[in-house]
Order: sequence, then C-alpha cells, then structure tokens
Amino acid sequence: MLYDLSVIEMMGDNDTSFINTLLQIFIESIPQDLEELNLAHQQKNWDKVSFMAHKMKSTIDNLSIESLKIIIRDLEGKNLIQTHSEQEIDAQITIVNHNLNKVLEGLKEQFPN
Repeated sequence: MLYDLSVIEMMGDNDTSFINTLLQIFIESIPQDLEELNLAHQQKNWDKVSFMAHKMKSTIDNLSIESLKIIIRDLEGKNLIQTHSEQEIDAQITIVNHNLNKVLEGLKEQFPN
C-alpha cells in the first residue's frame, strides 16, 4: 500500500469533512512542493533541498507513506552534499517524485472531489 489514512482519520476523529480538507490540502500542495524540490535539486541548492524535504516530512508521516519516511529524513539532513554523493541524492529525489505522484494519483482516484 502506498499510503494509509489511519493517522489522519485518528487526528480528525473520523470527521469526514476534516479528512477531506486535509487530503485536498495535500493534493494541492505536494505538486508545488515537488516542483520546488526539483528546482532546488537542478540548481544544486542543497540547503533548499533539505528545507523542502523537511517541509514535506509531516505530510509523508501523516499519510504513512512508509516507502519515503527514511528517504525524506535522509534528504532533510544537514550537510546533505557532504554526506551523500550527487548520484545518491538524484536517486532519492527520483524515488520521492515517483512515489508521491503515485500517492497523488491514488488519492485523486479515491477522493475525486
């Protein structure tokens, strides 16, 4: 499973309106966040890559996207370029893009409104 809504359902005390609002925010914000992450990556702005990973971490955690929990924390780390090769960062960002786009597709299908 790419994502799990259990955390959001618990946070919202199973309030459908609350859950739908949070999911809509996710659906709207993640493409923008991915765009900023990718731009920072292309520009080799490692501080911005780390900042964007930090920004995206709570959404990844709240949706229980297990496949990205370690990767996003890795990208968030200080001194990213000193601890990882550019190839490692490239691979991680590719995975983040792929998995978040799959999650977005799933959410849009599950919650078409």
